[in-house]
Amino acid sequence: MKMTYLIGDWVEVESYVRFYYDNSNNRLMELVKCDKRTIGQIVGCRKRMLGIFRPSQFYEDGADQAYLDKAKAVHLWLIREGYYNKPIEALETHIKMYRPLHSQCIRPVLSREPKLPSLKIRSFWGSQARDQMRSIMKNWPRDSKGRWIKEG
Repeated sequence: MKMTYLIGDWVEVESYVRFYYDNSNNRLMELVKCDKRTIGQIVGCRKRMLGIFRPSQFYEDGADQAYLDKAKAVHLWLIREGYYNKPIEALETHIKMYRPLHSQCIRPVLSREPKLPSLKIRSFWGSQARDQMRSIMKNWPRDSKGRWIKEG
């Protein structure tokens, strides 16, 4: 794989990859479109295997090890939105440079340009849903220390 990006490059992610197993133990990958603009920093590269998962078999003389019967390898870029956030795995075709040059990604400490935040907080709840949950939990029973208690 030719390295198009360098660690520290700022990229914009269009979609990321999610791996799953289907009913016949095939390890597959699906592309998940980013609903919001996702900008992060390249922190590495990873190779993931696709194929069929063969579960362990038990024989009279012992057990056989489970293994993945590899069909193909996929090269992914690891992109972080914050220091504590889990890296997003994305295909090279679904990311693009946010800054054109790598030298612009390395900045002095007092620079006003964007830096990787400590933690990017993502909220999948809309403001209407948050308000509704607040009103429900306002009336939920609490103990003497203010902790919620289970009903029943």
